[in-house]
Amino acid sequence: MDRSFFLRLFSIFYVIVLWQIEVTVSDDGIVMRMVEEPVNMGQWSNNAVSADSLTPKVKPSNFSGPPHLKKLMGKCFSVVENGYKYDLCPFKNVTQHEQSHRWNPYSGILGTWQEWVIENNTFVAMKYKHGDDCGEKSRQATVTLQCGVTTGIVAVSEPQTCCYALNLSTPLVCHPHSLLDNQVQRMQLNQDDEPENKMSGFSCHTNYTKRGILFTYPHQKKGILSTVLEDVIQVKRMTFKKKQSPVVLGSRETDG
Repeated sequence: MDRSFFLRLFSIFYVIVLWQIEVTVSDDGIVMRMVEEPVNMGQWSNNAVSADSLTPKVKPSNFSGPPHLKKLMGKCFSVVENGYKYDLCPFKNVTQHEQSHRWNPYSGILGTWQEWVIENNTFVAMKYKHGDDCGEKSRQATVTLQCGVTTGIVAVSEPQTCCYALNLSTPLVCHPHSLLDNQVQRMQLNQDDEPENKMSGFSCHTNYTKRGILFTYPHQKKGILSTVLEDVIQVKRMTFKKKQSPVVLGSRETDG
């Protein structure tokens, strides 16, 4: 056999693998046809890899944030955008699957749940970090929650290379206080006012303490409690008449 025969044989083999041509040999000769479905290439195949089969670098962090968002745990939401399928599993991970019939479509983890972005005592976004390698860094995703009638992914973008941004719509965050953080918030009590919280949208409990007030949001039937600690209680100077008993902090003096 000469060299040209081996070159022709190699060329045929290359075409079969690259273009996924099915070859059958019969008495009528060699029959070749294009295969409609892509060849299974193991972990790189779009059909072989699922979100659960991908191996994350780190374990997801424990649940944190507003308690009512626990309803999202154990659920996953998908959307197809620009030839890629994105799967978001809140408090678990974000994955990406290339919708392609080429031999090695990409499937990988964009980030594993780590922490919240908190600004002005409000949960602003969810951070998913330590995704698949992207050059010298790891992929990561930021998920922003927004009010919506149903729960699902409504927007996906890649503002920076290997840094992804997703918007998750859900009715769980439609109330303006649904993403408030239970951190210290400043407030002042006027001694001449009745002991009630003047902040709009809140209904106070009556069990006041020396340094704070415990109140709940009226829209939450199951109750999402938040402790508000006042930084400074401004108390006006009181003038006592001769032989009058001292006034205990927190009581009112009636002008007379």
